[in-house]
Amino acid sequence: MLIDRSLPLIDLHRHLDGAVRLETILDLGLRHNLPLPASDIEGLRPHVQVTEPQPGVMAFIAKFHWMTAVMVNHEAIRRIAYENVEDVRREGIDYAELRFSPWFMAQPNGLDPQGVVEAVVDGIRAGVRDFGVRINLIGILSRTYGPDIARRELEALLSHREHIVALDLAGDEANFPRNGLSNTSDAPETPAGTLPSTPEKAPGRNRSGTPSAYWVPNVWDTQFAR
Repeated sequence: MLIDRSLPLIDLHRHLDGAVRLETILDLGLRHNLPLPASDIEGLRPHVQVTEPQPGVMAFIAKFHWMTAVMVNHEAIRRIAYENVEDVRREGIDYAELRFSPWFMAQPNGLDPQGVVEAVVDGIRAGVRDFGVRINLIGILSRTYGPDIARRELEALLSHREHIVALDLAGDEANFPRNGLSNTSDAPETPAGTLPSTPEKAPGRNRSGTPSAYWVPNVWDTQFAR
């Protein structure tokens, strides 16, 4: 494979809540007396990492269980966000878009979604400062939890709207189609306009042909991207 090393390396679809170090899971689990499935890295690996084909997206997402289980407080989430940036730099990536679902991260330990967003933003800002990599954040609205939770996620993300460049409607697409979340479309005004933006700005479409993500126009250059 020929790679032009003069070109920047980018990662446009990295899940912050799915990119948690095994060492961090083990450390946080032991610190907080969580019933981890193993007490060493190699024993923990098959419970967290995807090592073979999965039957569907939800089986893949099930691998996130121990990643979110150790998000016991906002400081743990800040640490995980910070380490995400460090890992991006270690991998030689020049620019990354990290996406995360506030409720997915908050729900296992009963955290406040707005506090989750604040912790993520704080950890990312610290990582950008220390490692000099370019990062932008994308907020996920999880259709899996239904419209009421999606609205709570939206409100949490909009509380830090200046740090979020896009929204992604994600989750269990087969059992929770987008039209079931239509009552979240009357979102409050953002600095760039009303969310969601027009479908033609969506970078991807799901199996039904409807947009799977909505981009917030004109806010690409946040203070994270330099």
